[in-house]
Order: sequence, then C-alpha cells, then structure tokens
Amino acid sequence: MRKLYTLALHSIMTVPVEKLTWLPHPATKAEFIPIAANLSGTLVTLNDANSIRRNNSPKTIAIFGITGTPQLQPEVELIAQIIRQTAEQLGSIKLLVLGRNAQEAEAPLRAALAGTKVELEVHGIIPADEIERRLSESDALLFLRGGISSRRGSALAGVACGLPVVAFEGPETGPPITDAGVVLSPAGDRSTVANNLARVLADDALRSELRKRSLEARDKYFSWNVIARKFLQVLNNA
Repeated sequence: MRKLYTLALHSIMTVPVEKLTWLPHPATKAEFIPIAANLSGTLVTLNDANSIRRNNSPKTIAIFGITGTPQLQPEVELIAQIIRQTAEQLGSIKLLVLGRNAQEAEAPLRAALAGTKVELEVHGIIPADEIERRLSESDALLFLRGGISSRRGSALAGVACGLPVVAFEGPETGPPITDAGVVLSPAGDRSTVANNLARVLADDALRSELRKRSLEARDKYFSWNVIARKFLQVLNNA
C-alpha cells in the first residue's frame, strides 16, 4: 500500500486521511472521497423525515448483509444477543435480514431467537430497488460488522434510505459518517448497542431527528453527484 501510494499521482482514500496511520505525514497526495451506497437514494426525502408510525405494527430493525463462514456463527450469536436484549425492553419487534449470506444465517438466527417476541424476515440477494424499499420501510439499521466508517457500503445503504443507524465505533469512525443519524457504542459493547437500539425504537422524536440527519448527510456527502464532483476536482488537479 505504501509503495502504491508512492507511485501514484493521487491516491483516493475512502476514509478520512487522518484516520490512516500507515500513510506518510504529511500525506500530500492522499484525497478523501467516501463511497456511496449502491442504491438510488430517492425513495425517502427530507419531507418524510418527520413521519411517525401511527399503527400497531412492530418496529422493524434491518440488517443488511451477513459475513460469511467462518464468521457467520459468531455474527449470528452477536445479532441474536442484541436483538433478544432489545426485545426484552420493547416487547414485540421485527428483524429484517437481507443481502449477502442472509439465507445462510436464517436457520441459526431462528434457533437463537426461539421463544422471543421477535418476528424474523429473511431475504437473500434481491434487486436494488427492492432492497431500497424494504430498508426505507424499516425503523433502524443495525450495523455490527466492525466499526462504522465512510467505506462501509451496507451502513451507507441505511443512511441513503434515511434510517437511524445503531453501530459500533471503530478506528475509522469519524466525519462525515458521524454527521448522519448514527448512534455509536464502544467497540464490542453489546449491552450499550442493545440499549441504544431500544432507545431509538422507543423514541419517535429521536428517531425522526436521526432520520433527518441521515438524509441530510446523504445529500451533502454520500450522493453520487457529490462524489462525482469530488472525483472531477481531484482529476482536474492531476
């Protein structure tokens, strides 16, 4: 990586340059450009951010993507523990799991959540517009695949769909992802994640404010147009 940086005229980093300890100082050839979610980001607008659930359907927690073998089982156990703790506080909730390796995780998740008031819905790889619709209809995204950062596409999918994101903090966590509606917990602190998730789901006003922050961050930092302009700026200076 250091050699490639030395050879390059410009190096595009998907996390803030100051978070990358392997770069030389000062890293004059490094430019930070976050990634965008592979979604249109058009189903939810700022006008929708203040919508509050008016029916009795359970709150929905979305998880987008599961790590495959050999991490699948430990990840399922982590998810199940947090969801069980959340259900103990809130009662009936729904867990929506979709994307890569979701179907492989279904059987162990159902076993781990047996006896709880958790409704489980699982989808594998589905079209992008269907992912966007299902995420947009959820109440929060739970991101547990390491610390959240501006290079984690599955977390940014939640931001693009205007969701509050409950996540672990990590060494790459920082602006602009923290400008979105992200609620952070110390790395590995499962109880805090569950408490934060329960708080977001229980508080309509907080959830609405977090949704608004996610949509504003999407439009300001993570939209395709914004990212394309940043690439043009870098290339024009080459």
